Amino acid sequence: MLTYCIVGSSVYVYGIIPTPNAACKYTFFLDGEQVGTFSRDTLDQPFDASSFNSFLYNQVLYYNSSILHGKHTFSVQNGQTGAGNSTILLLDYIIY
Repeated sequence: MLTYCIVGSSVYVYGIIPTPNAACKYTFFLDGEQVGTFSRDTLDQPFDASSFNSFLYNQVLYYNSSILHGKHTFSVQNGQTGAGNSTILLLDYIIY
């Protein structure tokens, strides 16, 4: 789990998604409470041999523009809560 201290009223998380055969499942927490998930199964994407070993950059994994202004703890968990499976997490950047 990655944890950041942020100050502000919004947070945007951008990541790099491997294509086409990598599942991506992430859970997001704000001040210890789950506030969102991102999920992409390999079956969601048709196989394209030309894109094998390629990546999708600057993908929005999570955003929230309605946070009360102040200091917060923001966390990203690799995999989904309770699922027990980890997936690859390629964090690009966070804006807050």
